[in-house]
Amino acid sequence: MTGSYFLLLGWSPDDSIRWASTRDGAVTESGQYKNAEDLLSFRALLTDGDKVVAILPGEQVVSRLIASPPRNVHKFLAAAKYLLEDNLGESLDEIHIVTSMMGKKGVVVATKDCVMERWIQTFKHLDFMPDVIAPDYFCLPINDGKPTLLFDEGRISVGFGDHGFSIENNLAKRVLPLTFAKVSLDDINVFGSCGPNGEGVEWVAGMKEPLTTMELLALYARGIHQSPTVNLLQGKYKTRRSWSDGLAVWRRAGALVASLLVLFLAWFVADGVRDLRVAATLESRATALHAKTFPDAAIDDPRAHARTLLAADRRMSFVMLSTLATEAIAEAKHVRIERLRYDRSRGQFVMSVRSSQDNHIETFREALLARGVTAVDSGGYRRAGEDWVGDMVVRLP
Repeated sequence: MTGSYFLLLGWSPDDSIRWASTRDGAVTESGQYKNAEDLLSFRALLTDGDKVVAILPGEQVVSRLIASPPRNVHKFLAAAKYLLEDNLGESLDEIHIVTSMMGKKGVVVATKDCVMERWIQTFKHLDFMPDVIAPDYFCLPINDGKPTLLFDEGRISVGFGDHGFSIENNLAKRVLPLTFAKVSLDDINVFGSCGPNGEGVEWVAGMKEPLTTMELLALYARGIHQSPTVNLLQGKYKTRRSWSDGLAVWRRAGALVASLLVLFLAWFVADGVRDLRVAATLESRATALHAKTFPDAAIDDPRAHARTLLAADRRMSFVMLSTLATEAIAEAKHVRIERLRYDRSRGQFVMSVRSSQDNHIETFREALLARGVTAVDSGGYRRAGEDWVGDMVVRLP
């Protein structure tokens, strides 16, 4: 069974990393690593098909909305660069920019190349690459269209679904009142606690209890499952996987199919060997019976000897009589031969004939006569249920 793993990254690979695993949307295990080097043990947990989501601190990312973005991807990116350059007031040469559509709005997300390079190299060293690297505030769940406010270890993340931000608590007293000036507390989903004294955010102080690692990552998992998030692994950082990686999830099924094929082949070979043994046994018995019955031709092939005997009749061979009788049966159509005996000494067949009407039997007799074959009733015909049955002797004149 495949699942999802969530890594809550620190400011750098040297900081602690919290993690959790989910199965069917529920968190099954969680913990914390001292730093990225300890993720070597996390790598051992991964199996083929597992999805890994790395959550980046929102303070390292900036996002902007474009109400009516260009439909062309290249024009959208050009407009995003123009917007960010004007907002940030710095060169974009070392800035990684990602664009995405959320509904009818365009989302522009940017972070420094050094942040991405640092984590990309770290994951390469650990021999695995996340499927998604996303800002934390884009991973928060949005319920009933209400914004989400998350307090976590001296910092705050605010998510609106299509945009958001993360700041430290000491800046919150300036930012939050302006952000939610026209919003009632009842219209905000608050998670976590900002501390007993509020740390400058008195208007929401004491509302919630601090979240455990499992609760925190369960919150992020719910948000990611709720709606697509922005993935920073785009452009020059887009993960390039070989075709074999795409088939990884099918390896177990492929192994099972291969095992079944091998089992079937083994059974087929064993069945064939068994049939060969049965055939050899029957061949041996037939040869012994032939030698006992025809001691003068004991060394002859039984099949060849039988054909010689059957064709030795001066009047007509067994094969010719069989051919003429078969043609007559095909012409009569409604007649069935239930039992057939060949009398070699007399050169004749004794047939047990069955038909629904007696005139069909007469048609069969006429077909034989037309081919120069004598057909004589043996004891007449009688009713057996709805059919007429009886014996007929067939021979050549």
